[in-house]
Amino acid sequence: MSNSNQLISELNQLSAKKDKLKHYYRNFIHKIRFPVYKNLESNSEIKFEYPFTVLVGQNGCGKSSALHALQGAPSGRSVGNYWFSTKLDPIKESKSKPNCFIYEYFNQEANKYVEIIKTRSAFNKNIGGRKVLDPDYWEPRRPSKEYEMIFPENKGGTPEPGSSNTRWKAPKIKVEYLDFRSELSAFDQYFYFGEKPENLARYNSKQDRLRSWIKNQLSPIITGKAKYSLNRAKKKLNPNPAVQLSSDEVQVISNILSKNYKSCHMVEHKIFGSMGYSIRFISDDRSYTEAFAGSGEMAVARVVHTVMNAEEGSLILLDEPEVSLHPGAQKKLRDFLLEFSLKRKHQIVACSHSPVFIENLPDKAIKVFAPNEENQFRIINNVNVNDAFVQIGQTISNKKIIIVEDAAAKALVDYALKSLGTEYTETIEVQFYPGGETSIFKDLVVHARHENDKIYVIFDGDIKKGDWPKEDTISKSQLDETIKSFCGQKVENLSFRNDGGNDTNSEKSLENTKRKYIKYLGTRCFFLPTDTPEELIWEAATFPEKAKIENELKNSEKNIYKKYLGEYVKEKTGEDSSIHRKVFISHILKEHFDKEDLMFQELLNTLKAIKNH
Repeated sequence: MSNSNQLISELNQLSAKKDKLKHYYRNFIHKIRFPVYKNLESNSEIKFEYPFTVLVGQNGCGKSSALHALQGAPSGRSVGNYWFSTKLDPIKESKSKPNCFIYEYFNQEANKYVEIIKTRSAFNKNIGGRKVLDPDYWEPRRPSKEYEMIFPENKGGTPEPGSSNTRWKAPKIKVEYLDFRSELSAFDQYFYFGEKPENLARYNSKQDRLRSWIKNQLSPIITGKAKYSLNRAKKKLNPNPAVQLSSDEVQVISNILSKNYKSCHMVEHKIFGSMGYSIRFISDDRSYTEAFAGSGEMAVARVVHTVMNAEEGSLILLDEPEVSLHPGAQKKLRDFLLEFSLKRKHQIVACSHSPVFIENLPDKAIKVFAPNEENQFRIINNVNVNDAFVQIGQTISNKKIIIVEDAAAKALVDYALKSLGTEYTETIEVQFYPGGETSIFKDLVVHARHENDKIYVIFDGDIKKGDWPKEDTISKSQLDETIKSFCGQKVENLSFRNDGGNDTNSEKSLENTKRKYIKYLGTRCFFLPTDTPEELIWEAATFPEKAKIENELKNSEKNIYKKYLGEYVKEKTGEDSSIHRKVFISHILKEHFDKEDLMFQELLNTLKAIKNH
């Protein structure tokens, strides 16, 4: 397999521009949005700007639901295969706003990007004289003005190319979907979940029943001695002959698992009662099936065979493919997927809980599902590798992480760390957080709960309400008001959760969670010595244009220091943009900054306190 850095670099070049991506990956899904869909925040959106995308988030945050929508997006497919209502779990929705999703792809006939909407609706028709009712039928419908979709043109009764009168044609994409959380071998399905044999006179145990099935039915087909296996009791042939994996497939599996297989045979069957896969692995010194193989071996063999044999340009969806694999194998599996995304033009989307699996991937390959204040989940696009697992109380690096509110604060704190030397830059990393202070306070609930000892925060000074309170000095009745006064948000918006149990224990657990949160704020959260990073940068700057700009704008507005910097950037470049501002903040810090400034010295003292904490 190719080097991962080389693969990532090549894929970066292909995905540098949206139009470049569309020409290489035909029928690529560029975006999917969710006006109303399950427990996702209304109008959440995933932008696919890289051929290999990883969805990251807590359990139950909607990652798998997004995969279900993607598998149900192309022509002829339905979300109802995976999400359907029952008496105990009805799907509640407004008649005027049913569950739906909208996805974008490049329509070759129309020569432009178009959107398709699929909506959940009841199917009630007579088929062959029989009434068929399906409450979970998903069908495409005409574009929606409410959701700001573009309608195809119809000139003189002639539909626009790539459309059929009122709607765009859905793309025909081959989809391969593997859920490794539920992917059990045929052997494991029966051994752990199958019923005991009814004929106890003939079979004393499940083991006896399996021995008989394997000897008389599975063995003939998986060893190649017979093409099909006859089930004598039901007089039916197993419909699927065994497949011998190619030498290339075997080599890839061997590489990922660091083993030396000579050959592998795979067959899908229901000899043991329910449909499942059996695999026979053959190495130099032994031969064994999934009964003795690790679940990781089964998973790797399944995904390698599926991906290498998928039709070119397929949509490959993988739910936690790294399950049961050690870190080295996870990384090799990820590199295999990157290679075949490039080689076979597959669009691959995976859910993962593994930091190793996303290591070194570009920001645009990573999407984070995070809780919002209404107990739903929002989707954050283009997240840095080290930021991604902040949402679930986990970090990749062994460094301490300092979270700040924006790019200007990150530039300032990074510069301060460099001023303190390599002892600081090698042990502390700075990340700025999408959403600013509101999102930071919300997500610190997770870190406090997990007692994450790597995460620190430096807020802008303008939100400081005084010294953090001591959690052991606050009465139970004052907890919520204290949190609100220091965080500026109602407690219910911060999504505190307890550990369950009976009402008394549950209430006590919730109280403890809130106290942990207050303690975490008091020990790990600090403030800039100025209201904003721009204020400190400007006040410590030494370039001659300062006085002129200050006289022109006059210090009369709340965000005057941001305006000062904006005016300085405009004078130098002709326009004030976020990119230009970022460049000139770095320039000021490098060339025109007084390190002896008292406020800057205060910031250095804060960083020393964090390092020595």
